[in-house]
Amino acid sequence: EKRYEDFGFSSLLSCSQFIRNYMKDRSSLQCDVVTNGIDLNVFHNDERDNDRCRIIVLNRRNIADAREAFARLDDSLKKGVEFIVLENKYSQGEIAEYLRSADIFLAIGYPEGFALPPLEAMASGCAVVGFTGGGGLEHMLDGKTALVAADGNVEELATCLENVLTNSELKEQIRSAGVKKAQDFSLENMEKQLVKFAGYLQPAIEGCTS
Repeated sequence: EKRYEDFGFSSLLSCSQFIRNYMKDRSSLQCDVVTNGIDLNVFHNDERDNDRCRIIVLNRRNIADAREAFARLDDSLKKGVEFIVLENKYSQGEIAEYLRSADIFLAIGYPEGFALPPLEAMASGCAVVGFTGGGGLEHMLDGKTALVAADGNVEELATCLENVLTNSELKEQIRSAGVKKAQDFSLENMEKQLVKFAGYLQPAIEGCTS
């Protein structure tokens, strides 16, 4: 039942507003946020083949939710749709290539401190559909940069998937907005946030060493 300050901590750093809010009930210490960044030289958008319909999902957590959501789709809708489950064994570069080959990314991770995979998918030009896990709310803005279902709600997940499969205008809208949003999460921006945080800590560090 102890809090972080009971162990001598003087400040907290989190990677999302979701974690910051989570910590409010667990510590009275100031909690700053430095969001994760991605390598936009690796995860980048290429020209899309508009006739292609390929869904990609990472086989990490809650894969049964993804399979059930896809199974709930009407058979006529599933026809011609390629559903790819990507095993957790590829390098970052290989994952980026797979993402560029798809047009829809199914996000199924929850809970998530930040949710990097959907952000990487956005940068790679995928329309993102799925769960935010909490941390994904930093970049998965429902109806704007993604179609969001409540964590673990397979029925909502299937509906979101159906909507993006049957509405090409909506798919392109969230896809292009996602590509743009991903540019806010570069490694350079993360570095600037870290430098700012370090500047905030400097007076406290100097006080401890003097």
